[in-house]
Amino acid sequence: MERQDERAESAYESVRWQQHQEVRAGFYAMRFAQEARKIAGKAYQAGGVSLLVLLDAKRTANEAQLAYLQVLLDTFLGIGEIEFLASASAADR
Repeated sequence: MERQDERAESAYESVRWQQHQEVRAGFYAMRFAQEARKIAGKAYQAGGVSLLVLLDAKRTANEAQLAYLQVLLDTFLGIGEIEFLASASAADR
């Protein structure tokens, strides 16, 4: 049983690390898209880009934010599920 617990703990830590990396990547993608949107807004005001470019930058920023929030949701749901299963397994012993 102890060996199984060690494998479960190792799998849990691996999932947490992977989720951490996905959250970080999503966060930085969102921040870069938001910065591009700001730059496109200033360029549009100065007459340097078309409205289509500005709208595309806004759409991309919104999509990046949505993707980041989805990663956060998936992370918290996954961790909650793992912790629930771990506590249920411990209660069965």
